[in-house]
Amino acid sequence: MKKNVLAALVAVALLSSAAAQAENTHFSVGAGRSEYKMDGESENKTAISLAFGQSLGENFGYEIGYLNFGELSEQGEDFGVPYTAKFRAQSVYAAAVGTLPVSESFSLFGKLGVSANYVKGSATASDGITTVTDSESDTKLGPMLGLGLAYNFTKQIAATLEYRYFHELTDEDLKASALTAGIRYHF
Repeated sequence: MKKNVLAALVAVALLSSAAAQAENTHFSVGAGRSEYKMDGESENKTAISLAFGQSLGENFGYEIGYLNFGELSEQGEDFGVPYTAKFRAQSVYAAAVGTLPVSESFSLFGKLGVSANYVKGSATASDGITTVTDSESDTKLGPMLGLGLAYNFTKQIAATLEYRYFHELTDEDLKASALTAGIRYHF
């Protein structure tokens, strides 16, 4: 599955370089806070996002993006045996984007799309004599919703603040969202 996510990222990079010659395209990077939610509990980590998009008109376009939700880790002891557990999630998505200009500098936008969500968990336990390691990964398609605002410093550069929600990353009802601040560069 790692190969599929890597292939999707390479495809985004190739599309970005090929489409950079087209008008009304943009590339954005962002960082912020992610939230993992499951069984009424939540934990926050650092999120990183990359996206490429194109406007197809004044108020409509599309975006292809990648979001890494950060890694959860836990150390503890179970029945007297120390263990370490790690979990991480990342998504590649394609979304339709609607934009509402509020003024010459400010605009609001919404996104509706589909995401391929990849999750991987691993655990290691050792009693000093025997070490046991286990890992699992899963990929699941799901919906992605996003809301945000953009402030245009110039015709090419804008600052963004964006919230994205990814429903059910796994069959165990794990949900994730991210609030990121970023920079968008228009070609």
